[in-house]
Amino acid sequence: DLNVKSVIADSAEAFENRLKSKFVREWESSQDVIAFNNLLRGSLTDSFRYLNKAATNSYTCWNTGLNARVNNFGTRIDYVLVSHSLKGNLVSCGHLASVIGSDHCPVKCELEGLDLIGSEIVPPECSVHFPELRGKQTSLLSHLTKQSKMPPEAGKEVQGNRRKRQPKQTKLPFKVTKISPRKSVPASQKLNPSNGNTEASFCPSSVKVNEPTRKVVSAKSLLKGLPPNPLCSGHRRPCVIKTVMKEGDNKGRRFYGCQLPIGPKGDPNSKCGHFEWLK
Repeated sequence: DLNVKSVIADSAEAFENRLKSKFVREWESSQDVIAFNNLLRGSLTDSFRYLNKAATNSYTCWNTGLNARVNNFGTRIDYVLVSHSLKGNLVSCGHLASVIGSDHCPVKCELEGLDLIGSEIVPPECSVHFPELRGKQTSLLSHLTKQSKMPPEAGKEVQGNRRKRQPKQTKLPFKVTKISPRKSVPASQKLNPSNGNTEASFCPSSVKVNEPTRKVVSAKSLLKGLPPNPLCSGHRRPCVIKTVMKEGDNKGRRFYGCQLPIGPKGDPNSKCGHFEWLK
């Protein structure tokens, strides 16, 4: 995994723009491309490109966030490099794209006609010198910190405080007003023609009281939520909501985009360029 590309065919996006002279100039002047190609011309050989000079659509890494592996829209940034003296021993080199579990896939290289001789001196960069692999790895207990012993009296005090602690009452986010009970009307004030009290102290049912009209609103009308997602312009399928992750003024803003994975332009199974800000 060198995270660098050698030729335009090593990138699906670059291969689509191979006919644009400006893009080609920027590609060829890229510092990482120049440095890597100088390395290949100097002392090492790219096994895959040596055996498959005209190969296209052969990648080892795909953007999982864009689901690029579905349409094989990726890059070739994983290599098996050999010295120039071993070029004649190369038999095959390929990518195991069917092996999943990572955004990268393994690269397999086969050589023949080699008599392997074990070296008596192991280079210091080899994993046999790693602390985890040289037979002296540390135990799990060494990674655990010892807890300080607490005095027995302090433990009793803490336990006593826990018993006395009262649970806190949850405060309501609104104010509760206590409603006083309705006062009963004295019998002397009730309508009784026999005692001369003819003034009505109540409101007959035939009399309409001017009360503010109450409009019944359903919860469904209040909690409408977001409107249905619009259809993308290329496939007329419902869009998905995405978020801008790139640094800038629009970072964090959400927008509607095509639900299909990224892929070659013109491919009906690739996402279209629909873009619409979420209002």
